[in-house]
Amino acid sequence: MATSSENTVINEIEKINKSNNYHCCVPKCSSNGRYDFNLSFHKFPKDEGIKKNWVVKIRRDVGPNFQISKSTVVCSKHFKKEDYTGWTPLKKRLKKDAVPSIFEWTDDTEPRRILKRTLVTPPGPKSKRQKCETMTSSTEPSTSREETLTAVPLYVEQEEEISKLKDQLNQKNYECAALESQLKLERFNVNRFSNDDTMIQFYTGFSSYMMFVTFFQCIEPSARNMLSKYYEAGETISLAGRKRSMLLIDEFFMFLCRLRVGLLEQDLSVRFNSTIQTVSRKVVTWANYLYLTLDEYQYIFQGKL
Repeated sequence: MATSSENTVINEIEKINKSNNYHCCVPKCSSNGRYDFNLSFHKFPKDEGIKKNWVVKIRRDVGPNFQISKSTVVCSKHFKKEDYTGWTPLKKRLKKDAVPSIFEWTDDTEPRRILKRTLVTPPGPKSKRQKCETMTSSTEPSTSREETLTAVPLYVEQEEEISKLKDQLNQKNYECAALESQLKLERFNVNRFSNDDTMIQFYTGFSSYMMFVTFFQCIEPSARNMLSKYYEAGETISLAGRKRSMLLIDEFFMFLCRLRVGLLEQDLSVRFNSTIQTVSRKVVTWANYLYLTLDEYQYIFQGKL
């Protein structure tokens, strides 16, 4: 029969374990603090180096499916006796540098048997002796090669795969940026001719790209609020309240291409990737706006267009 002191210890252990809701985080381990009274559960160390070693040993990867918190523990099944500095029925204390090392996948397995192959040459009708050849092959690998091979943790393989995928993603992003840059150069707009003053003069009549941009910056504040031909004369809704299909500076460039070179609206709709109706509306809107704006400042802009 158990003594009173032993009963007291047992009662204390049961009381502690009833409030213990720890579950061992090691794969294939089902230890539960409520039922395994004889086990202790240890939190991950604060030292980052030792903590990382714990993660490697238990074969877990820190990520969306596994996070280390105050309730993440490893049970005493996975530690050796020499890993403890002190042990009592109520508390087991680990050494600071202790690392779990006992797992289901580290159990010693039975050695594989050696296969023997024997080749026998049957004697001929006039032969005087039999020739037997015995070949023995071992399925065990050479020890020298075993020493050079090291087990690669699972998380290292996953990190290498993630690194490769990131490199591929960066390469694809670089290719997309290059294609987008090339598309901007091939698209018919004023930015395409920013380094070619001859083409700017041909399409707009301005002597250079800088002159074109300077003039546009002067009229831009009022141009953003110009009344669209799309609405009736009595309506007060402006283009500022609508989502533009192209940049305002490209609208101005398109209008000058129509005015200066005489490009047809169907041609402009193809060049600027728009509909004929939209091109017609924008050309009329810009014509009305510039007529009213430049008429007020005729003495300033006279002879410069």
